[in-house]
Amino acid sequence: MVRENIKAATEILKALTFISAKNIDVTDYKTELVDLLIEVSDNLDTDTVVAGILCDIFINTNASTEEVRRVFGNNVLNTVLELTAYANAYRTSPDKIRSAVEITSFLSPSAKLIKLCDLAVRMKEISGTTLLDNEIKSRITFSELAEKTVNKLKGINNKAEALFEKALRAEKAKIRNALIKQEALFELRFNTGSPTASYAKAV
Repeated sequence: MVRENIKAATEILKALTFISAKNIDVTDYKTELVDLLIEVSDNLDTDTVVAGILCDIFINTNASTEEVRRVFGNNVLNTVLELTAYANAYRTSPDKIRSAVEITSFLSPSAKLIKLCDLAVRMKEISGTTLLDNEIKSRITFSELAEKTVNKLKGINNKAEALFEKALRAEKAKIRNALIKQEALFELRFNTGSPTASYAKAV
């Protein structure tokens, strides 16, 4: 067990060093994702953790597939390429949510676990921040993408799913309250007289 932990720590450090060499600040880089991967998995292999750390490497840097293969091996490379395909489908496709969600079904078990944990971490982080008026549309879009993706990942890991669902409920409540407030303000602006029922509900 000690030997396995040392190996995992060594590979994680190697991954962070690789990313740092690409001029990315690795202070607290993907720590919540790595912590969640380790927390929810009983027998997590090192390659999955490393692939989680490197999941954005082809999007955020000029790293080549050959570099990643040479340093981390084919298993890590293939998982990262799967996650990159998901991200690119969302970023570049006209029907971005449908395209990304469709790819989810074809991900390997390792890639599915990473994507599930990544969305759980991101949803928890986002739902804990203030929702500004100019962010409502983008946060609705992300919530829709995340929910539809996780629906395709049911059964991968119950602990990560529960964390995601809790954060999603908080985010939906925040969005719903913001929309009610917007509706109330709209009615107050364009209608005369006393505040409407929706305004009363909002406050």
